[in-house]
Amino acid sequence: MSYDSRATAMTSAIQRPRPVTLACSLVVLVIVTDLTGPLLPSSEGNIVFGMVATVITGAAAFGLWMLRRWGFIASVVVAALNFLQWAPAIAIGSTSVIKALAALSALACVLIMVLVTRPEARRAYR
Repeated sequence: MSYDSRATAMTSAIQRPRPVTLACSLVVLVIVTDLTGPLLPSSEGNIVFGMVATVITGAAAFGLWMLRRWGFIASVVVAALNFLQWAPAIAIGSTSVIKALAALSALACVLIMVLVTRPEARRAYR
């Protein structure tokens, strides 16, 4: 095997589908909203959930970036849980900043679930 064919084989093995790359960037956005959520006026339960969700979402982002099957599953679960956390705040948030942050995070969670379940993305998971 020549050097060029090995380099091409390694490059094609590492290349991520575009939906996975977009989903990873949205997962980072969800991590940021999970970190800023506890800074907003809220109860202690939301603070604990935000910190735990940040750690778990970080692990899911790593697994998704490495194209692991557990990263796919973890990112779908984390996106669903984050959506359930932020969706009520869209309607009953106390300030417009909280409502905007909730809407942005909920939209990102829906997009993550759509992107990682696309056929070209699902073929990439090992």
